[in-house]
Amino acid sequence: MRRRRRWALLILLLVFSALVAMAAEQMFIQCQTAILRPTPNLFSTKSLGELREGDPVTVVKKTKGWMQVTSPKNKTGWIHVSALTKKKYKAKGDAKEAVSGFSEDEVAGSADAFTEDAEKGFKQKNPNISFDVVDKMEKTKVSTQEIVDFLKEGQVEAPKGGAE
Repeated sequence: MRRRRRWALLILLLVFSALVAMAAEQMFIQCQTAILRPTPNLFSTKSLGELREGDPVTVVKKTKGWMQVTSPKNKTGWIHVSALTKKKYKAKGDAKEAVSGFSEDEVAGSADAFTEDAEKGFKQKNPNISFDVVDKMEKTKVSTQEIVDFLKEGQVEAPKGGAE
């Protein structure tokens, strides 16, 4: 009789564990790179690793503005909610061409929003704007440490619970 109870308890525990695992929420990285942090703090210079656009993550815990997630490499850390989406991402070709699971109509609609004609019109209305500077700014890379140093120098303090 005791043996049956143990087996029944073991089976019940296994079924419960499987249900919990199946209920885990999966999300995807929606920006080019996202830093996996040890704490839910945008100003933390420590990094547990980087995740790439389209990488799936499993949500472990949610807090205001942040989610604790487990990466495909089984690392657990915090990512700001702005870097996550529920929409599944598909990779086309190499990783640089990863795109979201948006429909072709959605993608086509977003491409129509800023066409060459729209850009020309914007330049005509704003002749004093140098687009060379904008192009240069887009290519600028700033490390997390440089950002933290800049914020410290300006005496900017991180809000409690991370950035909102």
